[in-house]
Amino acid sequence: MNKKEIQKNILDLEYKKELQLQNIVLLLGTTSIIPLFSSFIWYPERWIFGLTFTFLISLIAYFKYKEINENLDNIINKIKGL
Repeated sequence: MNKKEIQKNILDLEYKKELQLQNIVLLLGTTSIIPLFSSFIWYPERWIFGLTFTFLISLIAYFKYKEINENLDNIINKIKGL
């Protein structure tokens, strides 16, 4: 294998790792709805706590998703540059 193929394989592995991280963040973002529903069902007097918790988890997941998406774009550009 020449140096370009090795570099491409390394970039492919980085891309797969970033995709796995993106899947985890999407899962975290969608499961952040659970505290909201549980606060409505089990603790209706503390619904604001569930709303705040859901908002914070969703906000963290959104910014992490954007960061990972930029990393994926950078890796694609590096692969195209080879």
